[in-house]
Amino acid sequence: MEELINKIKRNITLSSKAEEYIYSISKEKTILKGEILIHQGQNVEKTYFVTDGCLRSFCTDKNDKEHTLQFAIKDWWISDFIAIYNNELATLTVESITDSNIIEFNAKELD
Repeated sequence: MEELINKIKRNITLSSKAEEYIYSISKEKTILKGEILIHQGQNVEKTYFVTDGCLRSFCTDKNDKEHTLQFAIKDWWISDFIAIYNNELATLTVESITDSNIIEFNAKELD
């Protein structure tokens, strides 16, 4: 978590109250290779910051062919941001392609 806080502080001044808020809406997690964080078609409630490892987002077309849209490595964010913004069901799946360490944020708290 400190890495993320320091990354933010390199770009903006972060008050202690804002830092406390970040801690209150986040949770550090270790996830295993193959773990699905967001399933296509579900409500999207989480956004993820990768501190170690690699995640990918992809969609599956009507012929069940997967199309990778993004890889998220150390210091990258990943989610189905369009679904969050439009308050729609996920059109993407997000999975861990390595054992990974992430910080999970409740997207509804970020409004």
